[in-house]
Amino acid sequence: GNHSCLFYMPEAWICGQAVLSRRGIGAPAYLLTYDLLLALPGIGPMLRRLGAVPASAGDAEQALARDACVVVYPGGDLDACRPWTQRNRIDFGGRQGFIRLALRTGVPVVPVVAHGGQHAVVVLSRGDRLARAAGLHSLRIKVFPFLAGPPFGVTSILTPPPPMPAQLTVEFLPALDWTGYGPDAADDPAIVSGCYDDITGRMQAALDRLAAERPYPLLDGYSRLTTRAAAGAMRRAGDLSRALSRAGHLVP
Repeated sequence: GNHSCLFYMPEAWICGQAVLSRRGIGAPAYLLTYDLLLALPGIGPMLRRLGAVPASAGDAEQALARDACVVVYPGGDLDACRPWTQRNRIDFGGRQGFIRLALRTGVPVVPVVAHGGQHAVVVLSRGDRLARAAGLHSLRIKVFPFLAGPPFGVTSILTPPPPMPAQLTVEFLPALDWTGYGPDAADDPAIVSGCYDDITGRMQAALDRLAAERPYPLLDGYSRLTTRAAAGAMRRAGDLSRALSRAGHLVP
């Protein structure tokens, strides 16, 4: 899938819920995750209980060997921190490890496209150069984004604004079957690049379509919140009216 919305990652939660609903909670499912997140006190243990495993080919192959579903977001922080001007773009940063994994293990790949999440935060810049200068690459962190949004105005990832209520759409595309290439194709750069271009092209086409169908996720999100608030106010007013009516009948 494609990542969005910094570390809030709303599409990952929705994708996980959909996988569990389809396969059942008894079927194993894992999410490939940064080692750094798994090492954080409190957060790491929680993520592991939810099925997070280190983003390594070895862990992924072991999970697939147990007939598990493995969820991977190849773009990682590069994808989740796309600038606002690139909010409707699939950007895996050329990372092809998931292609080689699928070819080597002979499993189908299901592309999952999310639209709207990157509208919930305004990323001004990824901060790639700053991340390199600060030595964050040693921690597998490629970005140090600068953001804009209430209540802090222009800020950095150190004080991120809360996400705005953008409407999120997650769409599962038809599975891609590359088993005809055979496991040795994982070592063929031409085949790997071809599969990469195929899946990213399909995902970009789907994202372009969703962006055309729903061009204003923020307006859609605020509209839904307003509708819910109005419906809740009417419901509470009705409850109060009925309560007062019953109280009136009890007065001698």
